[in-house]
Amino acid sequence: NILYERKALIEYINQEGIAPDGYVNSPTTKKPLIPTIVPAHQARMAILHLVASGILDRYLTTAWKDVMTMKKNADGGDARSMVDFGYWFCDPENNDSHSPSAEEEQQAFILWKRAAELGNAEGMAEAGECLIEGYGVKQDNALGIKLIENAARNGFANSCLSLALDYDMGLSGLRKDQATAKYWAQKALDDSCSWPLDEGEREIAQRLLQEL
Repeated sequence: NILYERKALIEYINQEGIAPDGYVNSPTTKKPLIPTIVPAHQARMAILHLVASGILDRYLTTAWKDVMTMKKNADGGDARSMVDFGYWFCDPENNDSHSPSAEEEQQAFILWKRAAELGNAEGMAEAGECLIEGYGVKQDNALGIKLIENAARNGFANSCLSLALDYDMGLSGLRKDQATAKYWAQKALDDSCSWPLDEGEREIAQRLLQEL
């Protein structure tokens, strides 16, 4: 028997399609896959055992344990973990090398939306951006802007900057409004924000203010 990782197998089937005889050829043996694919519970338990025993590489086991802890906390209702778990779906290696599948994008949006519903400003911001970009969900500029405004009013400076840029350039379904753009640019630089801008973002906000 050959073990296949579920997500990779789905991507392979979507890419190769179904043969005229109704089968999909195995990516390894090139022979038709059996009609029924069953979950490999024993394999999963073996992996968990290897992780718990420390036999595997320490970096890999630490990363796996961190992800399992993050998932457990997210499932338990912790908004911060939901936000972080959403990021993990998009970039598990945290190095911008991963191109998420449609399923991963959808999972990330679901997690950020749940965090937003619990009042997490970063979750509001990420869910809002997803709605505007159509990332993992049907595009909805109005709802996306509403969430981003909620995030901005809850002290998420990056959302303040996003609104400033959108109003300045008339993006995301908004009309150009320099007065409103200036308000949000100033708010983005307000030290009262709970989640301040990084150095590069501050430079963008300052440059925008000078131009308005």
